[in-house]
Amino acid sequence: KPALQCSGSHLPPVGKKPPFKISDFTECPCALPDDTPMVGETWADIDPRNESQVRLLFSQMTKRSMPCYNSPKFQMEGPSGRKYNFLDYIGTQMLARDIDRFREAIGANHMSV
Repeated sequence: KPALQCSGSHLPPVGKKPPFKISDFTECPCALPDDTPMVGETWADIDPRNESQVRLLFSQMTKRSMPCYNSPKFQMEGPSGRKYNFLDYIGTQMLARDIDRFREAIGANHMSV
């Protein structure tokens, strides 16, 4: 089953000395590439006024996106044999659509969540 969290994280080899890179801890295709600034859901460890830092962040995020999207763990096959990507069907827009369909199914004009 698809899962957003990567598995197989590990400690660097015994004897390896800092500085460490992200790839020292995982082979996950969705992991950030080495030398990517730290990021969270709503922040990035960059100066947004510094064009080169902003460009580096966008470049690194782009490097990560396609290998993650194409990862076998997100590829699914329907009963008819049609292929789907799990990542195309998650997120805020899909949740809003699902809630609206539920609202319609129960015959409600409005719905509060």
